[in-house]
Amino acid sequence: KKTENEAGVATVMGHEVTHAIQRHGVERMSRGILEQVAQVGALAGAAAGKLNPQAAIGLLSAYGVGVSLPFDRAQETEADKIGLRLMAEAGYDPHEAVAFWERMSGCPRNMIGKLCFRSGAGIPEFLSTHPSDENRIRNIERWIPEVMKNYNPVAPPPSVPQPSPKKPVAPDPNSADNGRGLG
Repeated sequence: KKTENEAGVATVMGHEVTHAIQRHGVERMSRGILEQVAQVGALAGAAAGKLNPQAAIGLLSAYGVGVSLPFDRAQETEADKIGLRLMAEAGYDPHEAVAFWERMSGCPRNMIGKLCFRSGAGIPEFLSTHPSDENRIRNIERWIPEVMKNYNPVAPPPSVPQPSPKKPVAPDPNSADNGRGLG
């Protein structure tokens, strides 16, 4: 529903394809393994009395906010930027990405990031895996002049020719069934 048109679908597809070609999922899995090792180490240290449990929780939380979440936001920003270029190269107007993200925010453009926080539910960006709606839109607007160099609008697809109406065909007098439907 939020995509609304082909350009909206192109915005989403460009973004998601970028996650795949940049191997963001692999990066997240690798980072997740390191995070689990750190968690086990912190919990083992706390269980052995070598580390204060509150300190262990604090360190893990600080890692999440200070390292993990910014890394996720960087991947999302990269997916927005490269996805915008892919969209332009595929013949979709990059300006449509702004319209799409405005729809995704659920807020009127002049209220995004101010009194209206629908898509992010008012969560501060530093606690989110994604850029704020306001920053995401601002970034895209900043990148548009650059990606417009790659924009090559394509002509709309030709309309599909309609089959011509069938004309009744007179039975062939030389046919074996002579129109009786026996053949």
